[in-house]
Amino acid sequence: MLIFDNIYALDGQLNILFAKSYSRMENKWIDPINLNSSVCNRMGGGIKKDPLTNKDYIVDFESIEQGPFYLKDAGNITIKYIRDDFLKLVRTDVNGENIVDSIKNNNNKVPFVRTVFFMKIKSKMNIISLISWGDVMGEGGYYKTYAYIYDKNGIIRANEILNKDSSLSGYSSEKKPFKYKNASTIKDYILKNYGF
Repeated sequence: MLIFDNIYALDGQLNILFAKSYSRMENKWIDPINLNSSVCNRMGGGIKKDPLTNKDYIVDFESIEQGPFYLKDAGNITIKYIRDDFLKLVRTDVNGENIVDSIKNNNNKVPFVRTVFFMKIKSKMNIISLISWGDVMGEGGYYKTYAYIYDKNGIIRANEILNKDSSLSGYSSEKKPFKYKNASTIKDYILKNYGF
């Protein structure tokens, strides 16, 4: 289900001049969720001309869902979630971009990044992300916490222990809400069960 319709006005260099979002659920105009970190990011050819219509169109763009975020103590390395056919966690450094993980649709519902935060667990830095499918206006949905360990070189790998913890994923409904729906509750659970 599409929640927001986004409108962007761009200049000739693909800089955002104006942006507005329309919330279908609330039926009102709002400011875009994450305009400061850019929603449309040029990666290559930029603008091309359609030979049939003689009109310009945008090519090679990505829709940034969350980020970019710098990895603490790992130099000039960032991560971001981008929306493509799937939701992708992407690592960027001076050599370019690498896809760390791809998160697919679940039961025809698109994954949505609820929160991203960083914490040290047993002396290793971790990227913690909460992803949900559904749960719009109380209809219920599925939640899963994804965890990734990274080192001082910015090498990222899955934290298999946290990713396999069944308490950090599950369905939410009015009768039985999922317990870990924000950074604070997830962080408290991890500290209680996995220590520092």
